[in-house]
Amino acid sequence: MEANQLMGLMVLALYLLIIFAPFLLLTILMFKKNREFHDKVLMAWLAVSITNSFIEFLKISEPPSSIPFLLDLNKALLVSNLFFFHWYFSTLLRGKYTWDSKLTWTLLPFLVWVTACLGKWATQWLFFGNYTYNSLALEYEQFAGWLEVPVVLGLILVGLWIWSKLKEMGKSETGSVLLKEVWNLKKTFVTLIIIYFTVAGWEYGLSKILSNQGLRLIWITLLLSLIVVLLVALGFFFFKQKGILKKRKNFPKTSELIDQLFQKVTKSMMDDKPYLNPGLTISKLAVLLEETPQKVSETIKIKTEQSFYSFINKHRVEEAKRLLKDTSYSSYSIVSIGLESGFNSKATFNRVFKNETGMTPSRYGELFKSAKDIPSKFPH
Repeated sequence: MEANQLMGLMVLALYLLIIFAPFLLLTILMFKKNREFHDKVLMAWLAVSITNSFIEFLKISEPPSSIPFLLDLNKALLVSNLFFFHWYFSTLLRGKYTWDSKLTWTLLPFLVWVTACLGKWATQWLFFGNYTYNSLALEYEQFAGWLEVPVVLGLILVGLWIWSKLKEMGKSETGSVLLKEVWNLKKTFVTLIIIYFTVAGWEYGLSKILSNQGLRLIWITLLLSLIVVLLVALGFFFFKQKGILKKRKNFPKTSELIDQLFQKVTKSMMDDKPYLNPGLTISKLAVLLEETPQKVSETIKIKTEQSFYSFINKHRVEEAKRLLKDTSYSSYSIVSIGLESGFNSKATFNRVFKNETGMTPSRYGELFKSAKDIPSKFPH
């Protein structure tokens, strides 16, 4: 068997794996217990991807003119990826399971293409008596290509929105029990983007440049192998993903219970001063309060609109300000003051202190020493 024939068989096998991987995940999700709404969105997305991959496989073995309807369906499903991409991530990031008006915009390329296909077929049938379906993608290939431009732009815009939300969540959820879900979603997003860029890179770049058939087969084999590996990883991330903003079980449901728990947190801050421990985590504080980390984390966020670490660092800054004004600590260095206040490094101490007060710890100490009364904008 020639090398090119062997490589061609490998390409076909890899295409089959690309179809099989999402099909396997779809099957697993169908039997998953306690499916959430984003799982159902994912199942619909996977069904679309499987159908599209199967049509791509048929396009290799069949003449394009013999499958006109499937060619147009292939384009319709391809542009619908923008809609599913946005819908899946928005259900996780926003916690909204109802229809979002912004989803309509991501559905426009799909609606435009389907309307154009149906319009062409209806025109042929009504005015020319031609019942045969002719592919719009074949007759107007350039138009079909331009339709992908808004899809690519939409993916970029939606992708930037998703990444900004993930970064924002990563900061606000630092140390909380939800951080692992945010981190898993980041890995899902990055993997998905790499798959899209790999496919687009071949479709609009490498495939146009390479003229040597043997070299083309080598590159296709490498890229398809990469996609198969990424799809397996993506399936793992998809399956692990849990809702980020869903309603939590065992969480205080009344404001009275939330107030009571926050009073326990406040009392602990005053009496035990756990923030002086540089290694304090939400789990350690929860053990001290005899509560669950989830309850403590969510209560702090509701009552202060801050993440756990922002709340703890605010107490550390207040402690540092007290020490900087205490004459018995006048011989202490700035680093020592920071360590005494619960910070684990000078850099962190300086950064957090400046964010809270607008100045560095050393400057704050100098101003206090140079005047008897600190200006009102520097709270005690």
